[in-house]
Amino acid sequence: MEKFIKTAVILAAFFIPLAKAQNQELLKPPVEYKIIRDTNINGTYQSEKESIHWFNNEIEKRKSAENSGNPYKTAALKVTLQNLKGFAQHILDDNQFQEELTDDERNAYGKLLFDLNEMDANEPEYTKTIRPTGINRFIQTLTILSQDNTSRHQPADPSSA
Repeated sequence: MEKFIKTAVILAAFFIPLAKAQNQELLKPPVEYKIIRDTNINGTYQSEKESIHWFNNEIEKRKSAENSGNPYKTAALKVTLQNLKGFAQHILDDNQFQEELTDDERNAYGKLLFDLNEMDANEPEYTKTIRPTGINRFIQTLTILSQDNTSRHQPADPSSA
């Protein structure tokens, strides 16, 4: 649960970079990325009864899959993956910064998006999402790329669009 909130906070920090902002309204991207809300964060995961029921069901689902020799899959990270993909595409579509991305930046975001698409499914394999090559790597990569780009680019000025 805490990881979901941290992920949302990390993603939200990119939408309006404030490090050098003199006037926040001018520095907003021309097209703000709309985060897909994960209703489970404010619903199921917050309810003691529902979250315990969900967790117990997931444990049973995992045991059953592993006993059958199949990978355990869960939809718990689906919305997070969709938001990571959406924001990477938002940047690739030149909706975040005034200047276009360099070829190297575009290639890095393209690779990130490709890898996210490889992992994304209605129920991604859990082990793929938690490995160092999983979702945490994607969050770290997106963080590093966006911080680097934010220092080089200013967010796009909507008055110049």
